[in-house]
Amino acid sequence: MVKNKMKKRESFKQGQVTIFIILALIIISVLLIYFLWAKPTYFLNTTEKPSIESCMADAVKSSMADMEKQSGFPELTFSYSYQGEKIPYLCYTNLYLQPCLNQKPFLTQYFTEELKKNAKAGVLQCYNNYLEDLKARGYQVVSGENSLDLNLNPGQIIIQLNAPVVISKESSEQFTTFKTTINSHIYELLLMATYIIQQETKYGDAIIDEPRILYPYIDINKINREDGNTIYFIEDKNTKDQIKFAIRSMAWPIGFGTDADLTKKQ
Repeated sequence: MVKNKMKKRESFKQGQVTIFIILALIIISVLLIYFLWAKPTYFLNTTEKPSIESCMADAVKSSMADMEKQSGFPELTFSYSYQGEKIPYLCYTNLYLQPCLNQKPFLTQYFTEELKKNAKAGVLQCYNNYLEDLKARGYQVVSGENSLDLNLNPGQIIIQLNAPVVISKESSEQFTTFKTTINSHIYELLLMATYIIQQETKYGDAIIDEPRILYPYIDINKINREDGNTIYFIEDKNTKDQIKFAIRSMAWPIGFGTDADLTKKQ
């Protein structure tokens, strides 16, 4: 009896060991398949090149940083010098005691088009690098004509590259658009600049207290110069994106100065 019980226990233990070995082999096999074949993305992201969408976003950000310094003007042929820096005139008159004339009536549209032109080369370079990378990995790639769409919206910039691509290896895949967005308040900054210009053209001055309340994340600085020029700095407090421009409006003749000076003379 005792011997039979001992044999049964040994057989049971051997059966448990066999089950554990089988389970261990299954787990190891699953892990090998997962890491060697499935390749989890959170490991790939640390070694693979940035995606084409990420590259496109970086190209637009770089172009926008350059354009903000000049309020979208590719060449500063008409500007005001302030602390060794050229700042573009967006509203100007050479007359005294007269409101300025708007130099860029459609500022947001103009900035959008210039940003698109400025960023296009960088975005297309991202596209070409993407194709070359696919070819280097053994894929057959057929591409077509491409075009870039770029739109400024409240709180974001939408970038879309229309570029037909057919990728084939064992199977074929087709892509027609690559789309991404950037978090940015550049649209609101341009909207604020437009508001200030409209006020300057009507009244020869702009009150900036109300816009500050409506857009608490935007900082507006206004510097009045003795020569009758005014400089505006409009900045996103979080991203530090900035639009700056000069205005000459309701300038006083030399020797008269401000209303206070006229009162003293009388």
